Amino acid sequence: MSAGVFQAGNVAQTQISSVEDFLTMAKALLGYVGGDSRLLDENQRLRRRVAELQTVVLRLQAENDALVAELHEGELLTVPDSISSAAAATR
Repeated sequence: MSAGVFQAGNVAQTQISSVEDFLTMAKALLGYVGGDSRLLDENQRLRRRVAELQTVVLRLQAENDALVAELHEGELLTVPDSISSAAAATR
């Protein structure tokens, strides 16, 4: 028995005819890695490294924000006089 395709509205759906077809489709949808432990280990290592790098990026962004705030001493929320006077002149 093979899987058939039928239309439901505008969405094509696949009719799964056996448990084997279902498992094959589930593995494909989940990005199944074929059981090679080296690949699984490498995948886990890379995921940990990505998480570490994301943490570093967040820390560096926070440090940068603090340095910019310190450099401008509170001017981040104000409009410089030259810009506000130019905007008033165009009104």
